[in-house]
Amino acid sequence: MRAAVAVWLLAFWGCGAGGDAADTPPPDALPLVSENWRIAEMATAHGAFTIEVEVADGVDTAALARELIRPLQDRYAEVLVYFHARDPAGDLPRLRVQWTAEHGYVETRYQPADPSRTGR
Repeated sequence: MRAAVAVWLLAFWGCGAGGDAADTPPPDALPLVSENWRIAEMATAHGAFTIEVEVADGVDTAALARELIRPLQDRYAEVLVYFHARDPAGDLPRLRVQWTAEHGYVETRYQPADPSRTGR
């Protein structure tokens, strides 16, 4: 997780030239956690940045996704933000927001699994 946070900080604040400037986030930097959401995991691969976020009910996920994606748009070809319930009943996300320069923001809502369809 520490490596993921380091990647996140580098993505947000840039590599910097060292010294105190790289140690202090800018005043308008988005926090990594709040009362209503927290970043659970992050990963990068092949020009894409993926963020897994746990959210409380009622969070404006579209607005939060835009806040999380905005500082990454110049560095990645694709940014994916997966939103999970804070106390999930399963591992699957409830929503994904994908950003690419070509298609902008695309939201995909996932339906909960129907146990009767899987034979459970």
